Amino acid sequence: VCLLCLVISPRVFLVSVLWNCGFLSSSFEFSSRKQITCNMVDVTDSNFEDIFPTFEHQLKKCSFVALDCEFTSLPFDVDIVPSFQDSGSERYKKISQTIIQCFPLQVGVSHFTYDRNLVEYKATIFKFNVCPKFFGLFDLNINLKSSSVQFLKTYNFDFNKVFYHGIPYLNQTQSEIVLDQMKKGILSERIFNIMTFDEREALAGHYETIRKWLHGIDVGLTLTIQVGTNCPHIKYFLHKEIRKCFKNVWTFHSTISSPELSVKRVSEEERLSLQVTSEFKIDEELLLSLRGFARVLDALISCKKPNSGPQHAYRSSQLLPPLLPPFTG
Repeated sequence: VCLLCLVISPRVFLVSVLWNCGFLSSSFEFSSRKQITCNMVDVTDSNFEDIFPTFEHQLKKCSFVALDCEFTSLPFDVDIVPSFQDSGSERYKKISQTIIQCFPLQVGVSHFTYDRNLVEYKATIFKFNVCPKFFGLFDLNINLKSSSVQFLKTYNFDFNKVFYHGIPYLNQTQSEIVLDQMKKGILSERIFNIMTFDEREALAGHYETIRKWLHGIDVGLTLTIQVGTNCPHIKYFLHKEIRKCFKNVWTFHSTISSPELSVKRVSEEERLSLQVTSEFKIDEELLLSLRGFARVLDALISCKKPNSGPQHAYRSSQLLPPLLPPFTG
């Protein structure tokens, strides 16, 4: 289930794998003169936005990276049998052809930075828990293989963390579809069509609360609404509809996934100014939230760091097929 690629140094590869499996402490020696110090960062949908800037910053500074993936299944094709005579690229090509329909549940990305003064490698391992989220336009099938599930259970894989708190993702093609519907102004309508009865009832209650609050309220006062969900697309819909229904208010939030939304009574001039400067900010925030883990892959591709897999591991649409569109060249 674990797609492990050969690293630049076999010893560093062993460190990465053993650490991901939980067999190593935070610091240990791998020769009499060299040492590697490791830190583990567990990333879910609740802390992804806070950790991602740190991930990008360390990625730019590191010497090279290593990847480790846990998949929902690894089907074996009898027509594609690995051979001891395979080169690294040939073996990778054979393995990658068997995982086209598989999804990554967890992706470990290790940043290795060499400290010349201390003569040691420092490794930071980001463990991304990944799970596609239902978003109306996209309702992906997840194929699970019993042998893969059994393997993950044997090593105490936390399925609850993945399915309850996994980071969502959209590939480039899906992102373009969402962006196109935003530009056409029809995304809110599509979101409303997939809402449950309870979600629609809650939204109606929010509208009534705002309507009553606006009577006799002076410009500058703010009302805080408990949305009751951290679902980004519900929050997006609420922003758009409140701004559409009430012409003398503007909406704000701390983050797109926070359970609170603020409604501010504004003047006509302030409203016009906010429409120019902030109207599309919510579109950008929703798209970033939906893309989720795909942003990690974008960063890995653009950094062009030496990696633990074959030369084109990051570019291959076979490594994480649901996340990347087909590449040419």
